Amino acid sequence: MVGIVGVASALVLAQKVLRKPRGDRGPASAGSRLARTNAGSGLVPGSAKPTTLINDFAVSEVKVVKTTNTTLVYASGTIRNEAGNQRFGVTVEIDLFDSAGHKIGSTKDHNRDVIEPRGTWTFRALLVQKNVASAQVSAIREQQ
Repeated sequence: MVGIVGVASALVLAQKVLRKPRGDRGPASAGSRLARTNAGSGLVPGSAKPTTLINDFAVSEVKVVKTTNTTLVYASGTIRNEAGNQRFGVTVEIDLFDSAGHKIGSTKDHNRDVIEPRGTWTFRALLVQKNVASAQVSAIREQQ
């Protein structure tokens, strides 16, 4: 009997925890708090991680991608236009970091097409620095 009551209590507690909004689940890193606070939808389609909001663009995690059978390496990610208007000439600026977390450079990618409202763009910026372990979007600008 005690075992059944214990299991039932655990299930009720688990349901309460799962129903809480994400921000109420205890301490989190500053980056994840920023992502939850700023992101409209919280996720960019195709992304499993929370995003940040820069200049009305939701930004996914940036990945360092090595192409097969070449020596080319790219910083790749997705941005989503959260504004209610079209965006033209969007440039993504990306900071590059080594394995110790020190900034070692930056790169850019430029979209010459229109990004529609709620539309996404998968950017891919060529990396010329060696030993890039991670990357992060530092700014998003659009042509005026």
